[in-house]
Amino acid sequence: MNRIFIMDNQKISNYIALAETSYADFTGTNFSNKEKVDAAIIRANKSGGDKGNESDRTKSFAEYITKHYTVVTHYTDRLGTGFGEDGLGNIVRHSGESGFSATLFREGETGKESPNPPKYILAMRGTWGFKDVAADIGDIVRD
Repeated sequence: MNRIFIMDNQKISNYIALAETSYADFTGTNFSNKEKVDAAIIRANKSGGDKGNESDRTKSFAEYITKHYTVVTHYTDRLGTGFGEDGLGNIVRHSGESGFSATLFREGETGKESPNPPKYILAMRGTWGFKDVAADIGDIVRD
């Protein structure tokens, strides 16, 4: 029997919210501490630049995410914390930054008796900053 996968508007909205959340840097964040996760999301979504201003929307956005999802793990290659290949197939730590980041979220409950089994959503952010612009221009030129 073929199963048709249908997404409703709420699921689509939630996935968009998780894509936005993938811009947060959760490096060093205790994922079991919702306040710390909220703070990382708020830092990534500040209004008013880096002046410390934040909107109520930003707080409610962060609270919505942590109410419905749990951050399972986070990877970023910023500040040389990433890994790559050395050209010989060996995985090595590198100091370059591409801005790539990935966050694994869990929706639902864990445990054998849970009526709502967990679903996992992987949100990935590509590059950022000047390297992103340079990569985009290079892609346009090659196309």
